[in-house]
Amino acid sequence: MLKQEFDHRQLAALDGASTYAELAKVALGQMNMLVVAWGQKLDMVCGPISTGGLGTKELNLSRFNEAIDTLRSHEYPVFSQMPYEEAIWRIQHQIRTSSGDYSYDYELLEKFYRPVFSSNFVKKKHFISGWAGSKGSSWEHDLAMELGIERSYLGKNLLPL
Repeated sequence: MLKQEFDHRQLAALDGASTYAELAKVALGQMNMLVVAWGQKLDMVCGPISTGGLGTKELNLSRFNEAIDTLRSHEYPVFSQMPYEEAIWRIQHQIRTSSGDYSYDYELLEKFYRPVFSSNFVKKKHFISGWAGSKGSSWEHDLAMELGIERSYLGKNLLPL
């Protein structure tokens, strides 16, 4: 099975990132390493995390991880953004605390996910059931269409239909 690992520099940069743009640089560096190591472009899973889906962030993250593991077990070259979640929530908390703005975080989409998806490292996005009820996943779907990235829609078995 394909494994995604961090080197010590990437871990330090992940822990030290204070903006989504800094976090995107870490992800892009790791993605480049994976493309070289695996000899192919990457897939990513998209689905509800903070809005929609199963109703809670914890349940959505669990389903997300399950989808990633299922696809990887079938040899899909999936880049997982799950190792970035802790840093994402830390940065988001800092932004919200300093600004007092608790509305939907479109800056995360523009400063982290747009550079990742626009990098030319991603060949396909796999959408978890319920993606259309999520603000972020709907945005990711629209961006995939705009960028010409292939899309698949995962069934109950978390494999493409």
